[in-house]
Amino acid sequence: MNPQFSVSKFMALLLVIFGLYVAVTEVSGADHAVADDGQQIQSEMKKSNEKPLKAESSEFVDMIQVIIKNGWSGYQKKESTSEAMAYQKNLTAMLETLRDVQKQASIEGILEVERAILNYENETVVNSAEMADSNKWAIAGMEEALVCVDYLTNQDRYADTVPVFSLSDTQNGLPLDAFRKFVQSHSSRLTGHLRSVSSELEKEVIRQRRENLATAEAAYIHKQDNALKIK
Repeated sequence: MNPQFSVSKFMALLLVIFGLYVAVTEVSGADHAVADDGQQIQSEMKKSNEKPLKAESSEFVDMIQVIIKNGWSGYQKKESTSEAMAYQKNLTAMLETLRDVQKQASIEGILEVERAILNYENETVVNSAEMADSNKWAIAGMEEALVCVDYLTNQDRYADTVPVFSLSDTQNGLPLDAFRKFVQSHSSRLTGHLRSVSSELEKEVIRQRRENLATAEAAYIHKQDNALKIK
């Protein structure tokens, strides 16, 4: 299979998913039911103001409970739109594609697909300085990891690099080089994404990305073993 063609198809799938995500957001914003929920919130707050004053903290607790209840109702309605269904369908296609990538167990293929996702996120999803900075370091780490993969193709050349690694930068006799460190840091980054508010299917996609990195690292370690004749 042509790696470049596969990444191009994957990027096209990402663009479709993002387009549907935008459509879902727009529809949910125009949903009259959600607007009615907003009016109900205001009504509940007005009633709360008409009651005898309570302790300030208790009043805020009552208000936030009303907001949460009605916000969840609006969220459920948003998830049932035709646009949301299409978005979920494309997420399923993305998950299946990532699983196919893992089955190939190609270090370069897994990294190229992950780089495509990072570039997509950087161009369309990033909405804060913190996320932009995180993506910048992830992309930089990805580039260094790809250099390591290329370097490992020459086993003799790679073996010559071992003396430059201190004991603190090795694990079971193998160098914790830029590739290994990228996998560790990016896997932690993806784990952080799992704590964000998202659907279960979106989290499954993130988990699969993390599993793909683990598969790539296992293959990379095997190549390190062969190059350094550890086993």
